[in-house]
Amino acid sequence: MVTKLLTFFHRQVSVSLTKREPYLQLRSLSYFTDQPFEYPSLDPSLASLHSVSSNPCFALLSFCKNIDCLKEVHALFIINGIKGDLLCDTKLVSLYGSFGHVGYAGSVFDRIPEPDFYSWKVMIRWYFLNDLYTEIIGFYGRMRMSVRGFDNVVFSLVLKACSELQDINEGRKVHCDVVKVGNPDSFVQTGLVDMYAKCRQIKCARKVFGEILYRNVVSWTSMLAGYVQNNCSKEGLVLFNRMREAMVESNQFTLGSLVTACGKLGALHQGKWVHGYIIKTGIELNSYLVTAILDMYVKCGSLRDARSAFDALPSVDLVSWTAMIVGYSQSGFPDEALKLFVDKRRFGILPNAVTIASLLSACAQLSNLSAGRLVHSLGIQLGLIDPTVINALVDMY
Repeated sequence: MVTKLLTFFHRQVSVSLTKREPYLQLRSLSYFTDQPFEYPSLDPSLASLHSVSSNPCFALLSFCKNIDCLKEVHALFIINGIKGDLLCDTKLVSLYGSFGHVGYAGSVFDRIPEPDFYSWKVMIRWYFLNDLYTEIIGFYGRMRMSVRGFDNVVFSLVLKACSELQDINEGRKVHCDVVKVGNPDSFVQTGLVDMYAKCRQIKCARKVFGEILYRNVVSWTSMLAGYVQNNCSKEGLVLFNRMREAMVESNQFTLGSLVTACGKLGALHQGKWVHGYIIKTGIELNSYLVTAILDMYVKCGSLRDARSAFDALPSVDLVSWTAMIVGYSQSGFPDEALKLFVDKRRFGILPNAVTIASLLSACAQLSNLSAGRLVHSLGIQLGLIDPTVINALVDMY
């Protein structure tokens, strides 16, 4: 179908160029645009502007289902000197991004004469979805010079980038822009809390949190995690009590941060209460929560409780298996670490670099060079020789 369209399109372009009537013949393709392309995150005001493209190039782009087809169509546009309208150019950016070619998307965007706000928003979204946080910061700087207004979606994406990069200077600039625009939603306010917390500015995070009128589980969890990350675990426990008083239900990440706080404080009694609360409420255990529970028991010096929690898991995966091995190794039970490794290997669980490093540490504690060499060999076979493993090897040998 696409090949036929390309052939027809190329033929019509050649005719129209010969007659010096660009796109006149291409109007015969207009029946493809009866159903306008829908942008899920498009604002209603923008949707009215972008509902239908009068350029048939847009219709042809809608048939591109893979990167090879897209490049072929794009090349056809370039060879024949066909220039799309703003919607077509934005569609090209979106398609390249959706196929994982963000570099191409950026190149196309840079060639748009006068991109509108939606075009900028599409490009920054693809940077975000590909974890290109440095690019987001640079791109936002360009936006600030070219776009008059922003919305909460853009602020949320840029704040996430600032959080991941721990870039407090850019984060403060974004905060200033948020204040200037006004009316931040809960996502932006929570993003500010997370950004300040990860940048070690816990007082600023607490101030922003206090300004949130309608707090949901995400905003409470972000503040709780911020306290724990900044070694304010007692404040985290107090905040959890306030959260319960506010009748806000916890999720796995809330309780994971709470358990981590108990572990840092060595508060075994409170940690057991949280674990019991998790079991009682039937909250599903994800990898983050399981690791937090095991780590809490290990840090509180209760290996027996850690092993009981491990054995009670409905299924053992790499994360929980490694967490238990690390706990044994760090707590001076190297024999148990090696035994658990051998037991679970029978079920087809393969180690990662953290597992290998912990096993090498266990072998070093036992002065068991032969076992250490076997673990070293396994690490080589699985390609798991990273700096952490190398340091463990140096200590063992």
